[in-house]
Amino acid sequence: FELYDLIRPQTYPGLKKIKIGNKEADGGYVMVDDFEGITGALSLGIGTDISWDTEMTGYGIDIYQYDHTVEPPEAGKGNPRLHFHQIGISGITDPSQKMKSIGDILSDEMAAHTGDLILKIDIDGYEWDVFEKMPLEILKRFRQICVEIHTPLGRPGQAALRQRNLGILRKLHSHFAP
Repeated sequence: FELYDLIRPQTYPGLKKIKIGNKEADGGYVMVDDFEGITGALSLGIGTDISWDTEMTGYGIDIYQYDHTVEPPEAGKGNPRLHFHQIGISGITDPSQKMKSIGDILSDEMAAHTGDLILKIDIDGYEWDVFEKMPLEILKRFRQICVEIHTPLGRPGQAALRQRNLGILRKLHSHFAP
């Protein structure tokens, strides 16, 4: 039950929620309408739908896209605020596997973005490893995190996985609320 409490959506007085990206299907994310001063965002796991990325550029935000499973999207070509990298995201950087950590991305490609950032992450279950290994000082760089969570409970008999995921959700919840 604690796990469900940690992912139950909250409401906060004075903060309006909006859906950014695909309004009809997967690819859209509910966010707080609070983008003032944000100049950069990470979009991890873009697949073939870059509607979130494109809409976010309308707020004057540079979007750094990372997905090692797709070619650069045609729809994004010509948009100077979209920066595609055919690299995967992992808890640790491993150049031999074309994988990079969020911390290394922030210190390399996004070093010019010193203020609050946005993180959108949909990497089919690998988000757990990324969040588990991400230091709190990196996590705190993000004003908002949009995450599609995969298998939060694990299968029956996977008590260790459930405990790990619960610990990760507690870590996220220490600075963020759904």
